[in-house]
Amino acid sequence: MNKSRMSRGIPMGLLMVLLGATLAVAQSDGTIQSDDDSLFGSSDELFSQPLVTDVVESETNIATMLLTSEAVQIGGRYSMSLQSGFVWNDIAAVPESIFEPDATSLSTSLSTQLFFDARPDEDLRVFGKLTASYPFETDADRNLQDVFHVEELFSDFNWDDSVFFRGGKQTMNWGVGYFYSPADLLSISEIDPEDPEAEREGPVALKANLPIDVHNLYFYALPTFADVPLDVGVALKGELVVGGAEITAGAIYQRDIAPAGMITATTNTGDFDLFAEGVVSYGSNRTYVEESATAPLGVAVYSRTDEIFLAATTGFSWNYSLDDDESWIIVTSQYLYNGEGYSDPTVLGDNRPGVAALIAGGDLTAGDIQNSGQHYTATQLSWRDMFGSGVNGGVFWMQNYSDMSGRIAPSLSTTLFDAVTLSLQTPITVGDPGDELSPMGNTLAIDVNVSLGSGAF
Repeated sequence: MNKSRMSRGIPMGLLMVLLGATLAVAQSDGTIQSDDDSLFGSSDELFSQPLVTDVVESETNIATMLLTSEAVQIGGRYSMSLQSGFVWNDIAAVPESIFEPDATSLSTSLSTQLFFDARPDEDLRVFGKLTASYPFETDADRNLQDVFHVEELFSDFNWDDSVFFRGGKQTMNWGVGYFYSPADLLSISEIDPEDPEAEREGPVALKANLPIDVHNLYFYALPTFADVPLDVGVALKGELVVGGAEITAGAIYQRDIAPAGMITATTNTGDFDLFAEGVVSYGSNRTYVEESATAPLGVAVYSRTDEIFLAATTGFSWNYSLDDDESWIIVTSQYLYNGEGYSDPTVLGDNRPGVAALIAGGDLTAGDIQNSGQHYTATQLSWRDMFGSGVNGGVFWMQNYSDMSGRIAPSLSTTLFDAVTLSLQTPITVGDPGDELSPMGNTLAIDVNVSLGSGAF
């Protein structure tokens, strides 16, 4: 068959769907994405839409050919950088001690991320992703999982082109927040507000997707933390598209883990993207700290399993493109109400030795005291190609209003030449020593990072 006739015979919708699948696997920036929206949502329209029944036989053969491959796609990302840091523990004394920082550091970061994507037939896809990071050895503080780690390993399959499954270790982001996402009830790791676009680890799960027109219904079976059948968690989520907005609602239940429900909403108006989340849970999975006159170091732990907790967040992102379209400004800001936080987190800051002893003894984890306050904001301003100079600038600000500690970090970055970039950041912390965002009090740091030969392949 003539190639030009073949191209004219394919509906534009089919071409767009096939293109979307390709982009979902290999993003333009080289980052491999596999969350609900990029792989099991929009890109899985390859499998969830009734392509075979809606096109003629010749087009069916074309779709089958493009959705299958005898070859396995292999790719990844390589990263190497040098970081140098200088810290002054007293901002007021910096003018007199500018050449005498209280601490200096130098470190090397070396890592790679490898993935494979196999599509032996149109109804089966197998995907895996592995990371390896330097130093490539283990010791008392670094185990084998820190060196080599399986990020994802799953397969996609379906029943009668109607229900679509993903089984295995997979990322799954329920939330829509950028810096904070209390509605993301399934991810193992939380968002780092200072690196919000970093990939987060997901659990081993079986996910089933039932498309209903443009809407979606998801069911999850979660055996990750189960030792017996009754310990397998279950979750349900629905996605509803209403006009220019998308609303999702979901819930999760697992024995010995606080049950929770969530709702999210996203929409846009003009140059603004708006998002919001709400969560309610019965009990908390956290362990709390309280002062105790009878405890060895003055603090003890306790649980809160029979209370109702609420969390909510809302925010926006604003994009402004300058005249040349090569330069743009992006502002993203978000507020978080964290009902599981301490109304008075000074119990942690005033008892740092006792809290450290509880963590060392295994009675408390670092996650138990993360986001210890109840009210937070985070804001990021980014300006690409400032004044046409080729330099990118930005400012990140995060504030904990429960203890009034804060962190602000102006930054600059530029590409010196191909595959070599230089970035400079000057984080400043403000608050009392021991507070969440100012553990050392009012400090100033200068962080220099040189990225060498990093990129996707």
